[in-house]
Amino acid sequence: MPVATPAGKRLLIIYFLEDFNSDFDGKVKDFMLKGSVSFVFSPQ
Repeated sequence: MPVATPAGKRLLIIYFLEDFNSDFDGKVKDFMLKGSVSFVFSPQ
């Protein structure tokens, strides 16, 4: 199994993290945008 090799694992992890980071970045920006907007209109 090629994924079981350390190099394969590392590649897979890097690929997963890259994917997660870009997705997470988008979610955080989206959340911050929504959060700041809702905070401006209804500070709690």
